[in-house]
Amino acid sequence: MLPSEIVVLRDGNWHAILATGLVPGDIVQIRAGNKIPADLRLVEVSGDLKFNRSILTGEAKPIKASIDATGDNFLEVLSLRVQ
Repeated sequence: MLPSEIVVLRDGNWHAILATGLVPGDIVQIRAGNKIPADLRLVEVSGDLKFNRSILTGEAKPIKASIDATGDNFLEVLSLRVQ
């Protein structure tokens, strides 16, 4: 379930675009309550960012977000980890 619109940084400005228009390298702005595409790498997060992944994993508790990599190959690891 992709969101229909998402806010991205392009050419130094924030733009609301259709989620289907995302391309590799887009910087996406996430706000509380947003649905987000699953394939994002976090580069900056607030200390209280948590994700509800119950629709994907069945896990009922939200997990805390982190920018720490969980492995050496950034293309094959999740940027989210349970803390």
